[in-house]
Amino acid sequence: MAVQNRRAMRSLLCSALLCSLCASGSAVRAPRLCAALTRSRLAMLAEEVSLGGLFRRSEDPVEGVEGDDPTSPVILQHSIDRLILPGQTSQLHLYDSSNLAALRSAMTQGSTFIHVALDPATTAKRKFGISAVGTEVRVLTVAPSSKLNFRGESSSSIVIEAIGLRQRRVLEVTTFEPHVRARIGPVLGGGGYEKGGLAELRLDPLEALAAECHNLRVALQLESALLSVEAMRASMLTAFGAEGEEVRTWTCVRLCNCVQGLSPERRLSALQICEPAELLQYVHDELTQERQRLLACKALKSI
Repeated sequence: MAVQNRRAMRSLLCSALLCSLCASGSAVRAPRLCAALTRSRLAMLAEEVSLGGLFRRSEDPVEGVEGDDPTSPVILQHSIDRLILPGQTSQLHLYDSSNLAALRSAMTQGSTFIHVALDPATTAKRKFGISAVGTEVRVLTVAPSSKLNFRGESSSSIVIEAIGLRQRRVLEVTTFEPHVRARIGPVLGGGGYEKGGLAELRLDPLEALAAECHNLRVALQLESALLSVEAMRASMLTAFGAEGEEVRTWTCVRLCNCVQGLSPERRLSALQICEPAELLQYVHDELTQERQRLLACKALKSI
């Protein structure tokens, strides 16, 4: 088992290197009109759609995964700027065999997987390590696509649109083949955070500060993204459906939305903070520094 895990880790590191070589626009996405094929439509046409057997009927067993397996499929994110945060909707381009197998498993288990970033500190030392906290993600749409490697050769791949639901703590990676699976736990012990305590957190001033930073970036012609509370609420209602989302999850979604314009490293740091009050303080400090930086840039531009 130890030998297999070492081989799997070497394979994942090689995959990370390949991603870095292909990162400069080599991925060719299918047009949005092509097929924002829904899960139900693809499930009905599982034998007709050429997606490498990605979709199986829910009653069909998935090879290598027991029906009562308590672990969750994990998709590792090599480039942390592509990591999906709670409340964020984004596209992922999947092409390596491990991630496609994880997606196949996710589609038979509630269409959710855990999106986890490789730990930048250990990756810099050419070692394998993942972040302690990831995002539970729900797949919204799936479409076939293709990818060009650094030799210019094309291969089939999958583009998914997914939404981040909530933070999840990675307790233990249990297997690497045919895809990564891990035991997942809640981010807070002792029954979580009480609604009354969350009500004391003042999010409106923080969201106003995030909106000011967003407007400054737009004025400076910098890339920026910020959702309104109404848009976030609509997205989360769609993602959670009738079950609804807990108060703590909604609080985390609003705080993560505030950091969308920050650097990938600071967004990843925010995701690792599981205590809502601590996360709020972190976001406030980072946005305050960001506002000062943007104001300085604006002043220099006006000279």
